[in-house]
Amino acid sequence: MSYVYGIHIADLDGINGNDIIASSAGDGKLVWYANNGDGTFADGVDILTGLLDPGNIVTGKLMLVILSI
Repeated sequence: MSYVYGIHIADLDGINGNDIIASSAGDGKLVWYANNGDGTFADGVDILTGLLDPGNIVTGKLMLVILSI
């Protein structure tokens, strides 16, 4: 990754605690580093590529309820 612009720490997969997700403006990528649970992180996995100037990262939960009446 070159020119890391945004970085966020959150438990993205529900396994082993907080993971790292980062955006790279230089490479146009969003990369996920999974927590191994032993104080180390796995090699980065490209989640998205070809992004035009990715920036800040925000995570959260989305609860969706659909009612049919």
